[in-house]
Amino acid sequence: MLFLLVPLLACTSRAPAPPPPPPPPPVVAPAPIPDTSRVPEGVPQGMLRVRLEGDAGHNHAIELVCPQAGYRARAPIAEGRAELNGAPVEDCTLYFKGGVPAQFSPVRGGDQLVCTIVATTAVCVPDAR
Repeated sequence: MLFLLVPLLACTSRAPAPPPPPPPPPVVAPAPIPDTSRVPEGVPQGMLRVRLEGDAGHNHAIELVCPQAGYRARAPIAEGRAELNGAPVEDCTLYFKGGVPAQFSPVRGGDQLVCTIVATTAVCVPDAR
């Protein structure tokens, strides 16, 4: 009877299974194409121009924060005007610094705005000049 067990044991041994295939590489979505439809004529893309009117004299600078691009920059306000170069063409927030803590959004690189500060609220509209 022992002679029957030996062939049975020989048949049940198998070669080790091959390793599983490596996982597929992660799929990376392409970067979104910036919306340039709001860029007015005559303002370079990436340039932000702000003109202050009314009682905004206590503010000394503007700060633009664009979280998606990781962008943050400040520019001094001189004679009621401020300019920033290199601003992303995406929705950002404009902060007024050194006086009334006001902010306005959305703002994009390429915008040309005229702003008035009422109490602690910044009201900005496209500047036709």
